[in-house]
Amino acid sequence: MPPRGPAANQIAPRDQVSLRPSHVLGLGGLVASPRGFGVTARVWGNKRVAIPFGFTRDTLTNAVSTDRVTSTRVEWGVLYSPVDPLTDYVWFHPYVGSTMSYGHQTLRIAAPDLEVSSANGVGYRFFGGSEFTFASVPQIGISLEVGYRKYPTPFAGFETKPVSLSLAGHWYVK
Repeated sequence: MPPRGPAANQIAPRDQVSLRPSHVLGLGGLVASPRGFGVTARVWGNKRVAIPFGFTRDTLTNAVSTDRVTSTRVEWGVLYSPVDPLTDYVWFHPYVGSTMSYGHQTLRIAAPDLEVSSANGVGYRFFGGSEFTFASVPQIGISLEVGYRKYPTPFAGFETKPVSLSLAGHWYVK
């Protein structure tokens, strides 16, 4: 039997910190209940605290009439993530947060599509959710949130439901 040669250089196992995506600025879109959509951004100051921004538009209808209220909102706030479990394939980033919003609502009657009235207001939202990032595409994050919101409702019969659900996607450019 021939003598064995020296062992080749061994590769050290990867540290999990090196696998963690370095998310700083994420740009994306969202779909929210009941009939909302918008654009969103997140700026992570560190691994635990982020500042979310959002611009959303939704439409409220009424079961009694064919009139509708369109609502446009600008939101900003803070997110806090207590932990960020990491596996070989998925980064699970749970968080809680709150936002303030400035909104503009317009009531339109259906028949001649005429603007009847409009109003502005300030509201807030508390929520919890999680962002998922996959190792195969670390620059994309998918978020699911459930929250409570309180917005002014200047038009009777067109109240926003307080419980919200949203799905967002972010492309992390940095």
